Amino acid sequence: MLLMGGLWACFSGLPVKSAKFWFFSVGIPALLWLVVASCREMFYLFGQAYANAWDRRREEAILKEVRRGRRALQILYGSFITAHSGPDNGFCYTLAEPLIQNQSAICAQISWQGASNIRHSRIIPPDISPDLFLSQIFADLLPALAIPLGRYSDNQPVALLFEAESSVSSQRVRELWRDAWQKSGIRQQPEYIEGHGLAAIDYWLDNRIRENTLLLVVALQIAPENPDGTAEAVTTLLLGNRLTQNVLAPCALMHRPEQGTANTLAENIAQAMDWGPVQPEEVHHLWRTGLSVTEQRAVTALNGLLPLQGVDMNRAQYDLDTSLGQAGRVAPWLAIAAAAQTAVKTQENQLIISGEQNGSAMWSTVITPYLSGRENIH
Repeated sequence: MLLMGGLWACFSGLPVKSAKFWFFSVGIPALLWLVVASCREMFYLFGQAYANAWDRRREEAILKEVRRGRRALQILYGSFITAHSGPDNGFCYTLAEPLIQNQSAICAQISWQGASNIRHSRIIPPDISPDLFLSQIFADLLPALAIPLGRYSDNQPVALLFEAESSVSSQRVRELWRDAWQKSGIRQQPEYIEGHGLAAIDYWLDNRIRENTLLLVVALQIAPENPDGTAEAVTTLLLGNRLTQNVLAPCALMHRPEQGTANTLAENIAQAMDWGPVQPEEVHHLWRTGLSVTEQRAVTALNGLLPLQGVDMNRAQYDLDTSLGQAGRVAPWLAIAAAAQTAVKTQENQLIISGEQNGSAMWSTVITPYLSGRENIH
């Protein structure tokens, strides 16, 4: 640019020593160069500011999603009845012991239908109808549930997720439950919600975490149509939103479950641990339930490998399918209740790998002992 200005000044006939010569040969080209350089600098600074602002928005979005992913529910109460306990035993932490020891309760026996040599685990006595037995089970469970609920006001919102699998119609099972609820003296009136399995928990954490609402899960499998290979079980869980529930001290925390398949199991387990967040070497207990043969093999293939290197598969792996049988819709809830008890007793983190009935989805869920502290859910 200076060369062009000098050539123009020379050919224009201007004296070299004149001010005009230097103005046209140096001044104007330098001024134009400064304008171009300033414009370039302005464009660079504008682009840099835009890039920095985009990075900040991206970091804020990532942080928001991480916080959303790390939401957790308080486990306030849990009870379960399996063939290990029988209907006459109330909820206590010792009920998890047979499951921890992998004691088998499944065997060939007479089914509730009267068929012989059917391999399954059952809790319904042979001389009682499923309908009457459900009434008795509910009557046994609700007085214990009334104790924690009695700490809340009469107008405390309670959402009820009710999952039942039985030869008794679902409508009849709900009628029996409502009747037992009214007779129990529990003052709160539950709001029945739709949903199934851990997908309901995932939805709750996304959409109802800010509500001052308790989530009550009741799941049962009693007198299934085809009892072969099944487990009869009943589970209740009372869950609280972590930032709004402060009446009861939780016994454990259930972190966001992560959905995947057998092909992506390692990645899904790692993500479930990150939602804790817990490190793989900090998880020493593994619960398996509701898994197909292919899914069982996928779990076994991770023995000693990331992210299950912290689990001693020979001593700290609890296979509910093997000890009890297929629990159907109860499977994940039963594992959560048992894992919560174990977390309280051992003060160690628990990992649950569960299947989804009539589907190929696998869920990885981390249960941790409760430690005082709060999370940001915004």
